[in-house]
Amino acid sequence: MEKKFLLTLALAFAVSVALSSAYCYMQKLKLNLNSKIKVAGCMEDGEVHAFNTKWKTPYCEECICRQNGMQCCSTFGIPRGYDEETCEAIFDKKSCTYNVVKKNDHSETCPITSMIG
Repeated sequence: MEKKFLLTLALAFAVSVALSSAYCYMQKLKLNLNSKIKVAGCMEDGEVHAFNTKWKTPYCEECICRQNGMQCCSTFGIPRGYDEETCEAIFDKKSCTYNVVKKNDHSETCPITSMIG
């Protein structure tokens, strides 16, 4: 019984790590030392975000602004481990998710075994 529990726990951990992986990047603040304007936050797509604030971008990323710069991480995983001959992954920009469907019938979903991000 204990072995089944440990195996189940290990499997749950492996799946949660695979589903939660995401790419991240850090962008340092760019200071203009000749400017008399103080830096009030992070600039992203022409918008200033105050320090210690979070926001979502149109590119399915979640960002946070800190004094040392801006960090953004993807909010989606990329499906892997499906039959690529009969199925395809289609990205939905509105929900920031992939749908894996049959190539010849998009109403029919395909099983996937892992996600990377």
